[in-house]
Amino acid sequence: MPPRNLQISTESAISSISSPPDFSPQTLFSAAGFQSESEFTAFVLTTLEERHRPASLESDSYFVDVPRDWGKVVFFAVEQSCEFRILRKTWNAVAQILRFRMPNPGHTCVQSWLGACKEDWLFTGAPTQTKMTSLNVVTGISLELPHSLYSSSVKEPDATIFPDGYDLRPANAFEAGWSETADGLDADAEMLL
Repeated sequence: MPPRNLQISTESAISSISSPPDFSPQTLFSAAGFQSESEFTAFVLTTLEERHRPASLESDSYFVDVPRDWGKVVFFAVEQSCEFRILRKTWNAVAQILRFRMPNPGHTCVQSWLGACKEDWLFTGAPTQTKMTSLNVVTGISLELPHSLYSSSVKEPDATIFPDGYDLRPANAFEAGWSETADGLDADAEMLL
């Protein structure tokens, strides 16, 4: 099946999550013409495979007009694929947009920064040793957001930090904004808050 590229008709949906300057028919795809979830999932996987080969310079892929009951399924189908685990993934159920981003060094700098912060905290004695061992710093995990306006959304922040036993995750989320617009960062923050 040939790719069904979007001919910019979803400006309102796009502006509700971000408005990167690089939207083009090569980076933005619509789910509108697909008859089934499985057909759309196959299209997403094929598109990501083609776009994220080493020779490709495309870092972001946006899929818009995604039916709410398809979004999570497609998100987790991509997450289950070993080939795409490196991608940063977001399913915004409110805007009905799936976003897949190839992380760059700016995204991964959060991990080393948080590690250095934990060492500094331990050195200065700010938290006790017991509190430090109960503090979890994690990256690359998908967070479902059940207690918010985005209740059926899923987000993979650049890093999260939370204490053991803390059920409302993330306690703190970190997003690197090196390659993202201010609107995109605001949308990520709104979703995570």
